[in-house]
Amino acid sequence: LIERAAGIDITCKGTITTGDFDKASKAFLGFVSGLRKKIEDDFRYINETFRVLLEQIKELERSLIKEFGGDERLKEIEYFEMNINQEMGSIVRSFDIHTTIDEIKAVVMEKIKKIKEVVSLRKKREMERARAAKENIERLQQRIAEAERQAQEMSKKAEELQTVAMKDGLTGLYNRKAFALRIESVLRRTKDSGEPFSLIMFDVDGFKEINDTFGHVAGDKVLKKVAECLRSSFRENDFIARYGGDEFAVIIEKMGRPMALERLGAFKKNLSKIRFVSHKKGEIRLTVSSGVAESFQGDTAEAVIERADQEMYKEKNKKKQNVTL
Repeated sequence: LIERAAGIDITCKGTITTGDFDKASKAFLGFVSGLRKKIEDDFRYINETFRVLLEQIKELERSLIKEFGGDERLKEIEYFEMNINQEMGSIVRSFDIHTTIDEIKAVVMEKIKKIKEVVSLRKKREMERARAAKENIERLQQRIAEAERQAQEMSKKAEELQTVAMKDGLTGLYNRKAFALRIESVLRRTKDSGEPFSLIMFDVDGFKEINDTFGHVAGDKVLKKVAECLRSSFRENDFIARYGGDEFAVIIEKMGRPMALERLGAFKKNLSKIRFVSHKKGEIRLTVSSGVAESFQGDTAEAVIERADQEMYKEKNKKKQNVTL
């Protein structure tokens, strides 16, 4: 356009012909038309450039909101915001420093690149922090899992110790302490349900004579055999205990006296098949005296045990009388 403008020349030294004027006016009009087109093209270029710039800024804004919205680390955000503002300020200043569209565009694009680098660096740090937090959480979860495992082991050991404390060391049956706890809990359930339970008390006949004649080792074997026979003769959920010395007890829930007597008969039949033979002192025949008591509403543990005991000693005394006769 500058060259075209320099080529438009009308020298007024004399008479100007119509041809000369037409030629100059056409050249001028052509220059004006070209200038208008150039201005329109420049405005389109400027609009497109700043449209791209605006889109870049919007994209940056969306990225910032997505990545850092709601972040509570205020100091880090303030520092990050300061870096962004510096780069944005330099974009604004570039309009005062640079004169051509290409120069402004180059500066703007460079600053946007730097802004993206700042955002990328922040994102990288956040990802590193997130990875570190994830690793810490995983380590914490492992420690929690280990603590839970140890707690379960301790709970299991505590249960085992409690079970051992409730068991008789010789026979493996429940001991008297466990029996006392169980009969109280069964009485509470019976009170709520109204269903009776039966208590059977046993006493090994002539156990003192067995100890005196065959020795305490043989006496212990007798008690173990009685315990084995009790386990095999009653149900798994029936509560069997060594009450003390040569006495045993069985609690049968939800069962009245008639059925309990049938179970007792089966046990005595099984026990009669057991033989102990000593080469020096002969055979030991095992028998027991027993008593059955059915619970009643309002019963106490002492009352049920007393009734079963009385029946057991009645049978034992009857056996002694028969031997005497």
